[in-house]
Amino acid sequence: MSEWYTYDEKCKKALLTLMERAKRPIKVTAGKLLDLSLATFATIMRRSYSLLAA
Repeated sequence: MSEWYTYDEKCKKALLTLMERAKRPIKVTAGKLLDLSLATFATIMRRSYSLLAA
């Protein structure tokens, strides 16, 4: 485990901000109509890339 308490104040604040933001789940929406799961989003991106690469 790191000794985070020995970091300077700027790093401590950044770490606290990171920890607070990590509490909220990331939402990916499709056209502000529906929420996509990470798996669904990844599938759409893979298929879109394969269509463009073909």
